[in-house]
Amino acid sequence: MRQRPLFGYAAGTSRPSETELARLIAEGDRHAGDALSSVFAIGLDMIGDIELPPSAAVQVDRAQMRALGALYLAADLEPAGIISSV
Repeated sequence: MRQRPLFGYAAGTSRPSETELARLIAEGDRHAGDALSSVFAIGLDMIGDIELPPSAAVQVDRAQMRALGALYLAADLEPAGIISSV
């Protein structure tokens, strides 16, 4: 049984070249991406405004920064087993 192409060729035309097929596929991919971004934008528009809680003012002093630095170093050295060997 011979398979027929999905789209027929016009009378008297030949099959498209590989570069033409690659161009058509790239163009179709671009159109699909445009359509997907439009659908995403419409979906976000339907959600409406999102209200976020007010941000907390973060005040970090020098003592806290020193403590955070020591904790960061300890967390970095622990997987290597250096702390338990000391």
